[in-house]
Amino acid sequence: MKCWTHSNVDAVAVCKSCGKSVCRDCLVLSEGYSYCKDCAESGRVAVTPSPSEPTVTESVPVSKGTPKKAFFVVGGIGCFINAIVAIWFFFRALDLFALSPSYAIFSWIISHILLAIGLILASIGYFGMRRNFGSGIGLAGFAVGIVVSVLFLLWTVWDFIVEIPIDSGWLLVVYFEVTVYNIFFIMMILWGITHVTTRRFTGKSGLSSAAGMMLIMTSIFLEIFDILLAVFRIWDFYGYLMGVLSALNLALGIFDLIWTFLFFVSEILAAILFFTAKVPESVVKPSP
Repeated sequence: MKCWTHSNVDAVAVCKSCGKSVCRDCLVLSEGYSYCKDCAESGRVAVTPSPSEPTVTESVPVSKGTPKKAFFVVGGIGCFINAIVAIWFFFRALDLFALSPSYAIFSWIISHILLAIGLILASIGYFGMRRNFGSGIGLAGFAVGIVVSVLFLLWTVWDFIVEIPIDSGWLLVVYFEVTVYNIFFIMMILWGITHVTTRRFTGKSGLSSAAGMMLIMTSIFLEIFDILLAVFRIWDFYGYLMGVLSALNLALGIFDLIWTFLFFVSEILAAILFFTAKVPESVVKPSP
């Protein structure tokens, strides 16, 4: 989207009076509304600039393409699915249900498939952050989210269809598991930063900040869980001191509960945000 007056310069807003797209040099802010210099200088609108108003770069998003609410709606659905999976993980971490091995495997497969679907849909919401608000971090979050989704699906197939002998393939399994969780950690960091950096554009500044900070907190506890899980598996395989193994198992259970609970809260906040976030108006050039 280019400025109506300067065709080689990106526009940052649309004039409320005439509908022309304007760049930073042509923009006049008044009482929270955007106007072009022509309308402001012609007297067609009453412009009363306020020194306390935010700067253009802080208050006006630069869309990358035609803004669409659909991206946010899909992202909100994905976050809602992730919240359901988080509940599933939380109760599984509590170990309240004595499931037979076959049902436990079935539960693991279904939960990870749902998580992959939820992550794909939620990632589309972060692509919408790029499309609607010009967020480069949102685009990175979208890309990493798709990668993590594919890895979770591969993990599910690998763990229960491809037979790997424990004595020869256990280290490869642990390495893959740790890698997936680390990329998941990076994805949530990017999602959290996206919410924090776009909070001025969504119309829900407080909710955006809360969702972003909660995602970052979730990622920290997930990383601690990931490290403990790797240490536990290695310690268990080599049969080191059982007292240490019991302590690791207890710590693993605690951090499993913490990160899944935080993941549930963060995804609920993100879902509400996606469903209620404002979307910039499309630029329609007025007839000459």
